[in-house]
Amino acid sequence: MRLQKKMFFLPRKFSVVCNKIFLQFNLLSIPKDMEIPHMFLYIPLPDSSTAIKVTIKEIVSKWREKNITKGKLPAYSAARIRLEFSPHAEEAVIEVTSFCPKWRLPPKMNYGIYVQLSTIDSTYLQKDSPYLIVDTI
Repeated sequence: MRLQKKMFFLPRKFSVVCNKIFLQFNLLSIPKDMEIPHMFLYIPLPDSSTAIKVTIKEIVSKWREKNITKGKLPAYSAARIRLEFSPHAEEAVIEVTSFCPKWRLPPKMNYGIYVQLSTIDSTYLQKDSPYLIVDTI
């Protein structure tokens, strides 16, 4: 019998500009012999009377938090995940297991993800950060 555990991670790097969120998670603290069957990204959402669309792209170049606020954005891939959340949803819960192999690499090889929320200012997240829940076996 294998014991399943849940692990909580805050972003290693985190920056917000308007409706753009840049995140990097570092999962090096998870032993290599542990499997990760699922990872879920939790993003608090503001109260909205309309549906909120979420697009996630993989960041493919180095970036620094202070440069994001100056408008220097890193390169990123085409959309990898697209979802829509109903009006008045309190948080977006997004399965991001497909990013697991890269997030277990050293930070110099793991650039993170870019999340875009439709039509809302995401700066409120500076006080209520997204987080990651990782299931391990």
